[in-house]
Amino acid sequence: MADSGHPNLICLTIIHRFVPVGWQPEALSRKEWRRAALLAVLKEAATKDDIRELRAYIDTRIDDLNRKIDDLARGIEGVNSYVRSSLIVIAVTLAATIAVPCIIRLLFGA
Repeated sequence: MADSGHPNLICLTIIHRFVPVGWQPEALSRKEWRRAALLAVLKEAATKDDIRELRAYIDTRIDDLNRKIDDLARGIEGVNSYVRSSLIVIAVTLAATIAVPCIIRLLFGA
């Protein structure tokens, strides 16, 4: 951004509050201070276009985050189904480990 030669609001505040009047670069009248302060505020103020651009940027970022959340949810569903199937396999293996010796004893009377 090109410098328009007008002091910004921070500089005006520092000069006005902390620099003795006799040491200030130019002894500005109240009207000049108000005008300079207004120019500084207007220079730093956001326009409607700035706000529209910011809103579009935020909407884009939110959409990206929603996509990432959806991807994570799908990943979690995959892990859940893997864990469920693993538990079923463990339960079947445990049941078979207990049942096979019992069946052999019943059949062969050992």
